[in-house]
Amino acid sequence: MKTIKYIAICLLLTSSVTLFAQKKTFTRDYTYKASEMDSKVSSRTNATTEMRNILLREVGAYIRTEQKVITTGNTQEYIEKIEAITAGIVEMKVLDEKWDGETYYIKAEMVINPKEIEQKIKEIAGDKQKLKELEESRARTKAAEDEANRLRNELAALRRQMGSKEPQQRKEYEQKIKEKENSYNKQIETLSAEEYFTKGYTEKYNKGGVVINEVKWATRNVAAPGAFVDKPEDAGMFYQWNRKKAWAATGEEVTGWNPTIPTGNAWEKDNDPSPVGWRLPTLDDMNKLFDKNKVKREWTSVNGINGYRFTDKTTGNAIFLPAFGYRRDNNGMLRYAGTYGYYWTSTQNGNDHAHSVYFNLNSASQGSYLKRSEGFLVRPVAD
Repeated sequence: MKTIKYIAICLLLTSSVTLFAQKKTFTRDYTYKASEMDSKVSSRTNATTEMRNILLREVGAYIRTEQKVITTGNTQEYIEKIEAITAGIVEMKVLDEKWDGETYYIKAEMVINPKEIEQKIKEIAGDKQKLKELEESRARTKAAEDEANRLRNELAALRRQMGSKEPQQRKEYEQKIKEKENSYNKQIETLSAEEYFTKGYTEKYNKGGVVINEVKWATRNVAAPGAFVDKPEDAGMFYQWNRKKAWAATGEEVTGWNPTIPTGNAWEKDNDPSPVGWRLPTLDDMNKLFDKNKVKREWTSVNGINGYRFTDKTTGNAIFLPAFGYRRDNNGMLRYAGTYGYYWTSTQNGNDHAHSVYFNLNSASQGSYLKRSEGFLVRPVAD
């Protein structure tokens, strides 16, 4: 019976319909009131998550109305599927955000393109795996939100109770509060990870990216030439400088490694593995990403993958660069997977070397004397 209901809902989603004739823009704002355990980062995560929920509900309702279909199965399940699909294909653009130490204000919009959205809905609804991934992401987001709300209420109650206790009893409450705060922070990390997941999907279907200090960065690494990985925390593939051949990011050894030094005065366009509309970043692009005055950077993890998050201090736009090590120049052996990240620029430095960036738990640096025959990851910028 469950299978029949699933098929019925998918048929509703893939019905041949004519959506709206003109582009539709949805603009809303939301203010999150920070609790005692919230920082600016967690407040922004909460505000962004709820802002996306508000817009998804409104956009989803509009799409359902314009489709003019009658749900014969579980109406709530149908609504959730539409919202899950919308989350994966409609970009949320932040227009304004402010933090005053107590509240986080955010204003954002979603724009529906009438020429594309119907086809995209059909495409995802017809792909069980993609639909499952988006539904599971929405479910994880909802569960993390509910748990975070529960923990906020419990923490507020514990603090009130602690205020009336004797000093010797307060230690027990302090320990309970600490445990609850740790649990709360884990939920915030989950919400942040799901935000990256959602951005990865919207980028894939809209060829988008995020602007950080005037440079538009892709939110995912390059996989095989001409393709992005599925998720922001995925490794992609290693590349030697100015060569288009891709090497696996897993497995200690590889066969056929070329230890010779690649030639060229710059990474040539024909050898660029970036997808259409993207290119290798230049040294200038990387310098802007590493500008401490305008971009915050921190070692963190997304879904258990270590790496560096770079966040524009003005807009809050961010990218995550996973740390999967590199392949050695002389034999292609994998080194430092999970503890270091290495990424190329297209800018040369002499005949044997090229500019790159690397990072670990303790620092993030720009390298100029790493050999061109090393295998590093690629994160493109808009062409």
